[in-house]
Amino acid sequence: MGTRGVPTRVVPRQRRPGSGTAFSCAAGRARDEGVDVAATNEKTRFTPVGSSFDLPELEHGVLDQWERERTFEALKKQNAGGPRYSFIDGPITANVEAMGVHHAWGRTYKDLYQRYQAMQGHELRWQSGFDCQGLWVEVQVERELSLNSKRDIESYGIDRFSRACRARVDRSAAVITKHDIRLGRWMNWDDSYFTYTDNNISHIWHVLKLCHEKGWLYKGHRAMPWCARCGTALSEHEMTGSYKEMTHTSLYVRFPIEGRAGESFLAWTTTPWTLPANVALAVHPDLDYARVRVRADGASAPEILILSAAVFKHTQWHDAELLETFKGKTLLGLRYSGPFDDLPVGAQTKPGHRVIEWDEVGEAEGTGIVHIAPGCGAEDFALSKTEKLPVVVPIDDNARFKAGFGWLEGKEARDVAHEIADDLRSRGRLFRELPYTHSYPVCWRCKEEIVFRVDDEWFISMDQIRPLMKEAASKVRWLPPFIGQRMQNWLDNMGDWNISRKRYWGLPLPFYTCREGHFFVVGSQEELRERAVRGLDKLEELHRPWIDAVVVACPECKAESTRVKEVGDCWLDAGIVPFSTLRWWDDRAYWEKWYPADFITENLEQVRLWYYSQRFFSVVLTGRAPYEVCLSNEFVYDENGDEFHKTGDNFIDFPQAAEQAGADLVRWYYSRHDVAEKVLFGYSVLSEVKRKLLVLWNTYSFFVTYANLDAFDPNEAQVPLAERPLIDRWLLSSLERLVRDCRASLDQYDAQTAALRMESFWDDLSTWYVRRNRARFWKTASRRDSLAAYQTLYEALTTLARLFAPMMPFVATSSAACAPRCEWCRSGAPRAQPRRRKSARPCRS
Repeated sequence: MGTRGVPTRVVPRQRRPGSGTAFSCAAGRARDEGVDVAATNEKTRFTPVGSSFDLPELEHGVLDQWERERTFEALKKQNAGGPRYSFIDGPITANVEAMGVHHAWGRTYKDLYQRYQAMQGHELRWQSGFDCQGLWVEVQVERELSLNSKRDIESYGIDRFSRACRARVDRSAAVITKHDIRLGRWMNWDDSYFTYTDNNISHIWHVLKLCHEKGWLYKGHRAMPWCARCGTALSEHEMTGSYKEMTHTSLYVRFPIEGRAGESFLAWTTTPWTLPANVALAVHPDLDYARVRVRADGASAPEILILSAAVFKHTQWHDAELLETFKGKTLLGLRYSGPFDDLPVGAQTKPGHRVIEWDEVGEAEGTGIVHIAPGCGAEDFALSKTEKLPVVVPIDDNARFKAGFGWLEGKEARDVAHEIADDLRSRGRLFRELPYTHSYPVCWRCKEEIVFRVDDEWFISMDQIRPLMKEAASKVRWLPPFIGQRMQNWLDNMGDWNISRKRYWGLPLPFYTCREGHFFVVGSQEELRERAVRGLDKLEELHRPWIDAVVVACPECKAESTRVKEVGDCWLDAGIVPFSTLRWWDDRAYWEKWYPADFITENLEQVRLWYYSQRFFSVVLTGRAPYEVCLSNEFVYDENGDEFHKTGDNFIDFPQAAEQAGADLVRWYYSRHDVAEKVLFGYSVLSEVKRKLLVLWNTYSFFVTYANLDAFDPNEAQVPLAERPLIDRWLLSSLERLVRDCRASLDQYDAQTAALRMESFWDDLSTWYVRRNRARFWKTASRRDSLAAYQTLYEALTTLARLFAPMMPFVATSSAACAPRCEWCRSGAPRAQPRRRKSARPCRS
């Protein structure tokens, strides 16, 4: 067969030198011996194959075969009533034109482990899922419709916009389904779940009502990350990881000290738009500060500034002179003149202009003096509560300055940095202006840089449920194990859950207030219909704008009540699926059969997203985690280690990879990879993996060619193991160890170990067994010895096919032609026979 790992031609060493494929060599031998090849082919038991390996062509043939023979339906029928294995498919966002190769990694695991369990006779639900609502869909539909703001959407019509969102989801789900089928996934595609359904929404309403009854639901007035383009607040888990390198204008600004002529505090900011909302300056009480005399850039005379002593020491200044040092606590309470006191809003900001203490002030960046604007940042807002500072919100939903800000009114906050610098410079307030490159948050969907603003949002308090979620998480088996610690860290640091979005296509929050001010939560679609006073006749579905028109009666005073306009965080949609898809309401016995899930798998970023939201709902409703085992994989990058971007030149969609390299090649590449290591995906890498598969394919081709020529019948009586040569017994012993080890690995959700051991085995099979036994596959003097060789190689190949079937179902199905009707899915996973492992291993020489 050739050297280990390198595909070569099969050339019988003693009989026929020359070149060509395994099949052509055998055919040539047959011609030399006067065999009628045509007649031989008519009696062929095994489908002839060459050593060429056109996976895409093979896979399309197998897809046709599965459909024609209804193989998946036969498997489900065979396993019906068997022991249950519950898998919940994390919903993929139905907002793509094509599935990317990065999607294929996790989806390979989903199919692999479901197939493996099905091969052991387990009954599965085989349900796929689609995430359908939220900003990711809205932003894309806005682009399709050439809309660029909430005002544009409302002018277009919320009803038309919602229908367009639903249509995009349905189109995308159909595309993803097509590409999943091409990947080889088996699912009940007609039974896929969609998170936009009234059933899903109604289940979430039920939990939100429970949260209200427990006292966890509240409306909070606080500073939140805000996307001006999307016009909505973003939650903490949406912001994690949503950062990119940006260069902003940073300003060093003078804040003149009242009662000290010619002296100023020097503060630094990278967000100049927040300066008009300044109400305080913060210092660390225990740090050393300095009073210094310096000359500003371009200035002729020196001035006196107060800043951190460490910053002064390590910064270059003109004509610098240290006058004195002191602790920050000596500055507390001093008042100053703000940079924009002359604007109408100054009447609100002036009362707070004093120095306050804050233990978070540092010296690594800036001046050791922090400008505080509670209306523009979460930490600043928190300080306003403890220090009783005024909260001035300078911008509206679109990040434009409000009335009261003079010449800034109506201007976009992110566009005014240079104008503010010029204004401060003209009034002698600007000390220095410098570009500053740093990591800055962006909207996770539209990718525009965010701002921070104070607004009213709906929250779920995490204080009471956090310890329950931590306990539930501790009972999950996390793979790799460090994911469990990451989850615990997330729960430790997770703030209250901001569940509201000021948008359109999403879960309508069922929060109602009547004319008398009574607040209540509607807990289901049925309750909505029972309480409705009017508007049901136009309720097409539980989405805006139709739900907005439904007026309900207050349960306390019967007064008419209207719904808040907000929709919910999209992770509410995905988190409820262990209940909405398992018939929590209408068939509790069915839910109890399939809950909790034995296994789920997604990308590791889902720690703060789907893993978290699922467990939240499950702990509220059942007090436990909704899954037993959770497997997480790393991210996929291109061959150079760069991120894939949908619009980038390096992006590879899965259909392209499947048609160029083959779906099974992609699946095998992912299966043999460490889940905890980043994938560098590209065609050169796949070529190396294909070389490994060619070793197996050429061995299979060798067997089929000679088995047909010698009319090998796999149903013929077996040559007893004790009567076979040592090398046969060694191979079968190795095979049994392989079966044992691979099954043990797959039982532990370790596909990599199983795949690499299979590769090692088929390398030995080719390099050692076939190479040393070629002569036994000719019509030798001992037909019994030849039969033993065929039986041994046949068993090795068919067992291998059943072992790698969950990972490479197309190749497994194709090679199942080794034995008529020997379909891997029906014959099940191979089981080890320990008695064979006692055979000795021959020398490799």
